[in-house]
Amino acid sequence: MKIISFFLMYKAVVETGFRRPYSLLLRELNREQSALRKINEELEERVTERTGQLRGTNEQLSKDIIDRKSTEAALRESEHLLKTILSTSPVGIALTKERRIEWANESLKRMFGFDDEHEYLRRNTRMLYSSEEEYHVAGKVLYQDLETGKVSDTDTKFRRKDGSVFDARVQTKALNPPDLSNGIISVISDISFRKQAALELEKLALIVKNSSELIGLSDLDQRLIFINEAGSRMVGISQDDVGQYFVQDVIPDSYQDLMKTTVIPQILQEGSWAGFLQFRHIETGNLTDSHCTTFLIRDPGTQQPLYFAYVALDITERKVAEEKLRESEQKYRSLFVHSIDGVCVTTRDCKFVEANQSLLDIYGFSREDLHTVKVADLYVETDARTRLHEEIELLGHVRDYPMKMRRKDGNEIDCLLSASLWKDENGQIIGYQTLIRDVTKSKLLEKQLWQSQKMESLGTMAGGIAHDFNNLLTIILGFSELLLASKTEEDPDYQDLKNIVSTAEKGAELVRRVLTFSRKVESSPRPIDLNTEVQQSKKLLQRTIPKMIAIELRLAADLNWVNTDPGQIEQVILNLAINAQHAMPQGGTLTFETENVTLDEEYCRTHLKAEPGEYVVLSVSDTGHGMGKEVLEHIFEPFFTTKGAGEGTGLGLAMVYGIITSHGGRIQCYSEPGLGTTFKIYLPAIAQEKESARAAPEDNIKGGTETILLVDDEEFIRDLGKRILSRAGYKILTADTGRQALEVYRQQSQRISMVILDLVMPQMGGKECLDELLKIDPNATVLVASGFSANGPVKDSIEAGARGFVQKPYKVTQFLQTVRAVLDEKP
Repeated sequence: MKIISFFLMYKAVVETGFRRPYSLLLRELNREQSALRKINEELEERVTERTGQLRGTNEQLSKDIIDRKSTEAALRESEHLLKTILSTSPVGIALTKERRIEWANESLKRMFGFDDEHEYLRRNTRMLYSSEEEYHVAGKVLYQDLETGKVSDTDTKFRRKDGSVFDARVQTKALNPPDLSNGIISVISDISFRKQAALELEKLALIVKNSSELIGLSDLDQRLIFINEAGSRMVGISQDDVGQYFVQDVIPDSYQDLMKTTVIPQILQEGSWAGFLQFRHIETGNLTDSHCTTFLIRDPGTQQPLYFAYVALDITERKVAEEKLRESEQKYRSLFVHSIDGVCVTTRDCKFVEANQSLLDIYGFSREDLHTVKVADLYVETDARTRLHEEIELLGHVRDYPMKMRRKDGNEIDCLLSASLWKDENGQIIGYQTLIRDVTKSKLLEKQLWQSQKMESLGTMAGGIAHDFNNLLTIILGFSELLLASKTEEDPDYQDLKNIVSTAEKGAELVRRVLTFSRKVESSPRPIDLNTEVQQSKKLLQRTIPKMIAIELRLAADLNWVNTDPGQIEQVILNLAINAQHAMPQGGTLTFETENVTLDEEYCRTHLKAEPGEYVVLSVSDTGHGMGKEVLEHIFEPFFTTKGAGEGTGLGLAMVYGIITSHGGRIQCYSEPGLGTTFKIYLPAIAQEKESARAAPEDNIKGGTETILLVDDEEFIRDLGKRILSRAGYKILTADTGRQALEVYRQQSQRISMVILDLVMPQMGGKECLDELLKIDPNATVLVASGFSANGPVKDSIEAGARGFVQKPYKVTQFLQTVRAVLDEKP
């Protein structure tokens, strides 16, 4: 304002040009100032009013700006919340325009296996469907109500990025109906699991509906809620009336206390109960025997009890069948119990109902074993039982059906089975009655008889052929010698005739061996000391067999005398020595042993043509490559040889067999591949002057009360050893394998004084078992037993820690003497 006043004043001064007097100017100036002051006041009032107006306007503008910013923030927050909800939704959500995908949330991307939005953005929704047909059918349903603003939904099949197809529920709604140009929101849910669950529930419902067992449900007060059709038939309650009854209504009075005191408390405490229970038919009162299982159903979240479930199997017919089996069994109880053959009754599902003691003995079972063993496991051949039962059910019975069976200890036995069907009154098969005969010993004797008869037949045939051939050789040799006598050495035919004579003489020697095998050669037996014959043969062998073969003698000092032809015995020794030499091309040890033995009734029952009595045994052992079972079965047959063409006649062991059998003796061979071979020759002992050297009678042999563990894989040998030792007062434990022996020893080592261990056993051999026993107890007393002589593997076992050696087969006197002597030496 001061500036304006100054300007006006300056204007006035300029305009007046100082033409008026000063006083006048001053007055005019005052007037002008007053006017200006007035104008200034008016201006100030207007400015103040306008300023107030502007201040109000600014305050409103500020308020409007704040409100707009709050609205924008709220909009942004709502938008963020909406995006978060859409993005984190567990269902797939997509925005489409004209059937093209404009936006999709993360759930939809995961549902279809998309890694990047470029894989689906602005692409036709056809890519999501499993087929063209699904695309058109689903689209027709989903688009038909969009213009009205309604939500459309349908089920369809989609295809993921990896090609897999899944079931889905699709719901769609237009953003601004009826205008569809703003887009359509689609919500997609994967319902594969739900459809599968529904299918499983449907299957379960069918199973429950068609089950032959009672299936029911009750609340905790035991009011029935549900029962299936089989249950309705069993208790006489229709499914419409099930809610009017309690479980107690279908349980007879005799089982009410069981339900209150046992079943329900056990279910509530342990979750389930199973046992025998009867159900009563509401209308008829008929009782049904059942095996019932009940269990508790809990709330999955709180685990609070909700329901009792019942599953009951009708076993009335089975109980009747079992009762009939027992009634039939009583009719034949005496025959069943006292039969020497095994008799058993079994169900069709391979369970024993009953068995007599003979069957338990055949298989080595205890009575308790019958509850756990399965009949099918007793057959050596897995399909043998199936074939047998097919034949039984086809013919109604079988008689003397040969079968390989397996004992509890794993050993195989030969059996003859006779079986017939057991049927109920309706002709239904409910089981089998079987008679089992153990023919293992009989087959062994049959095999020995067959071998003996074969050897006899071969001997007869060989003798006849040799006799005729010998006559031919006599003619050839005679005339050849006559012609040779008429020739001089210069004659061109002389050498040819000499070759004919030489060859004929060799043929004659061959015939002599055949005749020896067939026992057609005369012998001149006389009492001899076998030790002397062995010692003389050793001198001859030391000059004839290779030096890399060592000869050892283990001769009994008190050996009984035998009645034999010394020349033929020498032939036996030399032939066995030559046979051993061929088995040891790289060298080894040839051992001769002699001893006195007694063959008792037990031994003779399992060895054809063996006679009880006193014998002298000559054992010839080598450490060669040994033989398998296939070779052992034929070694004494004439012309059988394992040598190459032109390397042997195959008559050496045949001649040995013939000589020994002609002297009333017997010969046995023990051999295993890689373990050498032992031939044992049994010759009947005769009385002699050195009576004091004879073994003491068995009755005077000192026995004992110690416990002995007898280990052998052959059942007959275990039985024989057990009888010999038990008769002498010892307590016997047995094992049929090395592993079983170790287990028995670990459990009862404190009471076991001695282990008698077979050297050759399957799975774990005697030497390995001996090593393990000594690891358990370094002071264990172990005797090794073998059909081999006391060299080779036996010698190794003695050196490894065995206290002694017993010869197989067991000879009562020597066996008991050895056992007692070793026990007495025990520290």
